[in-house]
Amino acid sequence: MLNAQQVALYLERIAYGGSTQCDLTVLHALHRAHVQCIPFENLDIMLGQTISLVPENLFKKIVLQRRGGICYELNTLFCVLLRTLGFQAYLLAGQVFNGTDFGPPFDHMLLLIKFGPQQLIADVGFGDAFTEALTLHGPASLHNERHFLIEQSAHVYTLIRENMHAERQLLYRFRLNTYDVTSFSPMCDYHQTSAESHFTRRAICSLATEEGRKSIRHDHMIMTTNGHRTEYRIRNEDEYRQILCTHFQINFPQQKDLRKLLNTV
Repeated sequence: MLNAQQVALYLERIAYGGSTQCDLTVLHALHRAHVQCIPFENLDIMLGQTISLVPENLFKKIVLQRRGGICYELNTLFCVLLRTLGFQAYLLAGQVFNGTDFGPPFDHMLLLIKFGPQQLIADVGFGDAFTEALTLHGPASLHNERHFLIEQSAHVYTLIRENMHAERQLLYRFRLNTYDVTSFSPMCDYHQTSAESHFTRRAICSLATEEGRKSIRHDHMIMTTNGHRTEYRIRNEDEYRQILCTHFQINFPQQKDLRKLLNTV
């Protein structure tokens, strides 16, 4: 749990100044603020820094140092915030669809939120996904001109993204079994050390906006605004630093060598 000062700093980090009452409106507002202020990023992994899932370390990195993280980091800390505010929040394990098949168990972390008989999923650590919590058994929800829906088969739920042309893309599947954060440690270690993990292959930094999304993928900057996409190549380390600062408010010390993010070393 967070103390009152930590809650205030967290809410400041996500530029949230609204109510903290435990209701659906606040949940949606916190979720939207989180994904628009704290980026999904794997920069520490690419730079050889070990990721810790200890809440105190996550708070220091994400809130005090104003960084982002991958799903295990962002959803763990968001779960702590929600629980501190009185929400019934639980960790779920997901399997990400890689284009041909679903990944292993604990490949992804998301959250289950309960309001009496009503259940929702929250996920501030998947990158290009929904911006507000999704009702588990509700209709498709529209976010940035794409529909997100959850289909159920027996005890398995699958998150699907559908664009304006009704083209469907599987994102991940999950069950409603809940876990402690330590259950995710082996896969978190895998994703930050294995050459087979996509997190060790190229840098990712992505943030939702009111009109779409802005992202760094390897050495390219991508901006999507109202469905219109622009992309350009990042030329050097100085430009990379400037983009991180301007678009993601991430400031590395000048002595930190960022060339690995561009794969130039």
